[in-house]
Formats: sequence, structure tokens, C-alpha cells
Amino acid sequence: MASREMGHMRAVVEKELLHYDILYSLERAGLLDDYRLDNYHEMLSDLILKLPTIIADKSFQSEMQRFLPTTVFERTLANEKFQIYLKSTLSGLFNDVADKLYRTNDELEFRM
Repeated sequence: MASREMGHMRAVVEKELLHYDILYSLERAGLLDDYRLDNYHEMLSDLILKLPTIIADKSFQSEMQRFLPTTVFERTLANEKFQIYLKSTLSGLFNDVADKLYRTNDELEFRM
């Protein structure tokens, strides 16, 4: 993937990281319960497992093709290397969210 295209993706990834920071703050403040996100951990784990299948699915690609300009779609989702990048990036981000939300404070401490 060209570095110019990666540069455009960086802004998208940074925006998503901001969303995760907000989600993390809501969880730490005990506010996720206010929005009744029952079984969020299980839903997040399930999503992480299903990501490769979702991204490779023709219906997902067809739906994305409706919203993306043809040139963008062809450079990204129609490209197998981009699909690998997308799966890896999203899985990594969602795993980071899960780690931050469900890690105990004891796991963060350094013990000698």
C-alpha cells in the first residue's frame, strides 16, 4: 500500500483510538452500565473473532462499495493486502480496548 494511502488511514485510526479512549473512560467511571450494554465483554470478544469473516464477506464489501468512491474501494477493500491490513489493525484495536477495559489494576503494577 502506498505511503500516501497509509497517511490517510492514520487519521482514521487516530479518530478510532479517540473513541476507544472515550469508551475506556466511560467504563472506568461506571457509566457503561447506564447505557445497558449487557454482556459487552462477550460481544466484543465475539466481534474480534468474527472480524476476518465479516471483512471477507461479499455482502460487507458490497455494502461498503455503495458508500465509497470507486477509486477508493478499488485501492482498499478490493485489494487483498488492504483486507489483511484492515483485519490486523481492527483486531489489534479491539484487543487493546478489551485489554484496557477488563485488565485489573493488579495487572498494571510492577512487582519486584
